[in-house]
Amino acid sequence: MAKKTQRNKIYVIINAILILAMIGTGVYAAVGSIADVNNEISVGAVNISLTHYREKDGSQIEGVYENEDITSGATITSVPHIKNLGISSYIRLSVHYYDEAGDAAERAVENDLGADWTQKGDYYYLTREAAAGEEFDVFQGITAPASWDDNNRQIVMVLQADAIQAVHFNPDFTSDTPWGAIAIEDFADEGYQIDSESHASAVTVSYDGVAEQYVSVPENFLAQLNVLAPGDAVDGEITVNNSDDEEHEVWVSVEVPDADLASALTVRIMKDGVVLYEGPLAGLSETSLGKFAPGAMGAIEIALGLPIDTGNGVGSIHSSINWKFRVDAEEEPVPVGPNTEDSIGVAVLLFLVSFAGLIIVSLFEKREQDEKA
Repeated sequence: MAKKTQRNKIYVIINAILILAMIGTGVYAAVGSIADVNNEISVGAVNISLTHYREKDGSQIEGVYENEDITSGATITSVPHIKNLGISSYIRLSVHYYDEAGDAAERAVENDLGADWTQKGDYYYLTREAAAGEEFDVFQGITAPASWDDNNRQIVMVLQADAIQAVHFNPDFTSDTPWGAIAIEDFADEGYQIDSESHASAVTVSYDGVAEQYVSVPENFLAQLNVLAPGDAVDGEITVNNSDDEEHEVWVSVEVPDADLASALTVRIMKDGVVLYEGPLAGLSETSLGKFAPGAMGAIEIALGLPIDTGNGVGSIHSSINWKFRVDAEEEPVPVGPNTEDSIGVAVLLFLVSFAGLIIVSLFEKREQDEKA
């Protein structure tokens, strides 16, 4: 009986080694499988350039008249030229005249104003939207008033062009102040020029682990994020489907490389009419989208916006938004090891060890039978 007990011990030990070795060749993924979604995003800026040209000796020369005699009643070429370097905008131009002492001088008469312009006070307003990349002249010349001949005064013309985004803005050209009380900001990025051809948003979807089994993100998720202007908003929807037989919770967070953009953008996340998060995009971190019972399915609405009062401080930004959806679900065990050949070698070795154990057990049993005989 003692020998039989020993044989059983040997058999159990060999099989225990085999089982432990097999467990060592597989691991379970940690909870929280992640689905990544990336949006390319650009913030459109309002930006224009203003140049001026004149004629001299039959040629167009950029710049103003300097130290040239202009008699009263004379008409000279004086052409302000504007180019829209930013998003679609409304534009206005102001014209003022000063003498050498800095005092206001009598205004000249601006001639040959374009058909799309209207004069209101000291401003000429473009009554239609100026498209991105569009350029045009405002007027073609000026006629000097009689007072400019007095005492051979030096007269200085000062031109200033302003622009405001066309989207979410409705000027009233029947009013004496078509733009109302608008505060005009300087735009610091002088080299900025919008790409007038295309601003398609590149949206990619990738899944890590089993997240694809729970979170469904459409390929056109927030695809309208081409060039946002203040007041713009876009929305999208994802679907969570828990086909498992256990309850799972889902979380969302974002990564935005540009901190200014993350602070400027707002986001609202809703499920079944309930707001789960509303605030700056920068504050969206590990926000729960709720727990989903076995077999439950739910739609999550996500709205992204740029407030109407956003200034030119975030103009011309091009960045990305990386959305991360996490699910507290485990993966199936997957093989790990240095490489496939090593895994095969381990399996062969385990088989040989197990086979050797069986041979040893058989030899002991045969020896016992022989002794009994």
